[in-house]
Amino acid sequence: YVVQRIGLTKARQLALLGSRFDGEHAKLIGIVHETFDSEMDLEKKLTRTIQQVKRCAPTANAVTKQLLLDTAISIDSSLLDSAAMLFSTAVKSDEGTEGTMAFVQKRKPKWAVES
Repeated sequence: YVVQRIGLTKARQLALLGSRFDGEHAKLIGIVHETFDSEMDLEKKLTRTIQQVKRCAPTANAVTKQLLLDTAISIDSSLLDSAAMLFSTAVKSDEGTEGTMAFVQKRKPKWAVES
């Protein structure tokens, strides 16, 4: 995971030197996306992130996550064909129709209703 995340050279340096580093350095080298000064700041960001995720179509997100994982293995014409097919299927699905209608009608889609 670490090698894929930050690259072989940086991972080798961390593994072989055993150096300690703080959150800001972890952010700088790409191990973490963000750091926070307080638990309250973290909670605020977590709440905003959950709200963003809830606005996304669940099935479309699952398919997108899988496609992104597949690109880590290789990107070839079969992956591109598969991505195009999956996108087409998603747009034609009930979820895709609901998302399109919600956009046109300037409303939140059913899956994004606040709980």
